[in-house]
Amino acid sequence: MNLIDIYLSEVERYLPWKGRADIQAELRSTLEDLVEERARQSGQAADNEDLVLQVLEEYGDPEKVARSYRGEQYLIGPRLYPVFEKIVWIVLPIMLVLSLIGAVVSLTGLQVEARELPAVIGAVLGNLIGAVITTVGSIAVIFAILERFVPEFRSKPTEKTWEARSLLKVSPPDRVKPVELIVEILLIIVGLVIFNFFPQLINIGYSNNGSWWIGLVAVNAAHAWERSLLSEVFFRYLPYLNLLWGATIVFDILLLQRGRWEVWSRWSLIGLKALGIVLAAVMLAGPSLIGVTVESLQAAGFPADEEAIRSLVIILNQGVRLALILAILFNGLDAVKAMLRLFRDRKPAAVPRA
Repeated sequence: MNLIDIYLSEVERYLPWKGRADIQAELRSTLEDLVEERARQSGQAADNEDLVLQVLEEYGDPEKVARSYRGEQYLIGPRLYPVFEKIVWIVLPIMLVLSLIGAVVSLTGLQVEARELPAVIGAVLGNLIGAVITTVGSIAVIFAILERFVPEFRSKPTEKTWEARSLLKVSPPDRVKPVELIVEILLIIVGLVIFNFFPQLINIGYSNNGSWWIGLVAVNAAHAWERSLLSEVFFRYLPYLNLLWGATIVFDILLLQRGRWEVWSRWSLIGLKALGIVLAAVMLAGPSLIGVTVESLQAAGFPADEEAIRSLVIILNQGVRLALILAILFNGLDAVKAMLRLFRDRKPAAVPRA
């Protein structure tokens, strides 16, 4: 990848989805023409690194170049708007699917007459529209807050001069993967909503023939456990989980905005993963996070014999323990990978000559 390609990839981070290819093609043609013209004037080769760097330096900061194509945004500044746009277009379809699933679950077991069908369809569509407005609005509020109250995100003029030689420091291993970060943000948001506001959805559904299933089940649906499967012990840990998840969201958004891994971000990742390991280890060593017992399920009329119920309770507890163990392993793996990258990228200090 040559310097013009790297420069265009930096510009791309701030460009809108629509027309991005045309803008890049136009910029490439312009930059190549400028380099050829400068080469003829100076008598140097067109692939001379210093010559290309000089042309790019004069052309300007990639962010400012992209901003000239985007126009002005008012609620969310140009530094954060590309990230906001990506998150909305990924989160919105998934939230619509989740809303549809929730509507289907809520209607399970209800008797709907033909004359009531239009009203039911209208209510479902109204809920979908509300989900769209709520999702986009919530994301916009988060970004607007970051724009105004977090100095790192503020879109204000800076006196720092962009240097074309900074492109030489950009390498593929240092580039972030936006899709992975956005999916992580989405999953955390879903977890925050469910665990904090709808924990009762995490329960057991069962049928009269003795079959059962575990998952997100509306408590007003037929044959559902009336309380959350989670114990009071879990909710004691919830504030700490909220802090960790909130810090992870802020970190991911900041990383998306920066577009690359740097020393501070790798150390921050190591710190977040270490906190996650500690919290998971404490939860693993503590009392059960499952709030059901053989006796409570029998008292609720669960349609199974005592041995089957006992096996179910064991499966629930072991499943939670396995999830915590996997969280510790994956967090540890991510922390080790970040540490190895830090040491691999560290250059040895120059030894002074005698």
